[in-house]
Amino acid sequence: MFVNYAVLTPKISTTFELGDVTTDEGDDGTDGLAVIIDEELMVSKEDAPSVFKSDRKNHDGSSSFKRSEVTRLIWGTF
Repeated sequence: MFVNYAVLTPKISTTFELGDVTTDEGDDGTDGLAVIIDEELMVSKEDAPSVFKSDRKNHDGSSSFKRSEVTRLIWGTF
């Protein structure tokens, strides 16, 4: 969950729940994903139309897929 927080916090202008961007343990290979439009996290497909209702003509969008890996160091005699 830390990697999700560290990567997304600079990109999102509001607070967010880590559970909204963190995948379940059964989702092999991906630890988190997010869709961001105009520095707002899109939690559901209903969130996007509200962003596009503004008078802005250009919108910044990005997606973020995170995969972290834990490496275990084994101490011993080699």
